[in-house]
Amino acid sequence: MSDSPARARSVHSVLSTILAIVAIVPPAALVVFLVGSLIFSGGQVSASMDTKWDAVWPYPLFAVPTIVLVVLAAVSVLLALIVAVTARAGDETGLRGLVGPLVGAIIAAILFAVLIPDGGTREGDITVGGQWIAAPISAVALAVVLLGAAAAAAKSRARERTA
Repeated sequence: MSDSPARARSVHSVLSTILAIVAIVPPAALVVFLVGSLIFSGGQVSASMDTKWDAVWPYPLFAVPTIVLVVLAAVSVLLALIVAVTARAGDETGLRGLVGPLVGAIIAAILFAVLIPDGGTREGDITVGGQWIAAPISAVALAVVLLGAAAAAAKSRARERTA
């Protein structure tokens, strides 16, 4: 069975959706942590803060281990590579749509490293957890997606010139 263009587009679409889901997990977890901390942990979202009202659940509401964020970021890179390689002319809009979730994953990794450090290192008055390691890995996925979008846009322009 040969790979037809329709089959390649289907693989691209499915993997783009999976990439979006994987990339949105860290920012979604951050939102849940922040909102949950405001509601259940008395408004305390970091160790350096005091509770503002009675806490139902002690700080931290939950912790996100470094390995979870790093694995999600690594999977994002792998998916981004496949998505970028399978992109066809006209797919640049979909690829650009992945920028937001990937940027959100980068920001979430940094904020988790500062708010609830996992195996942290002291940097002056602040402890930074190992979760920050996921940020540059997610940045690689972002760069791959942007390069894939640029390549898809170039394919679209080339197709328009020949048509």
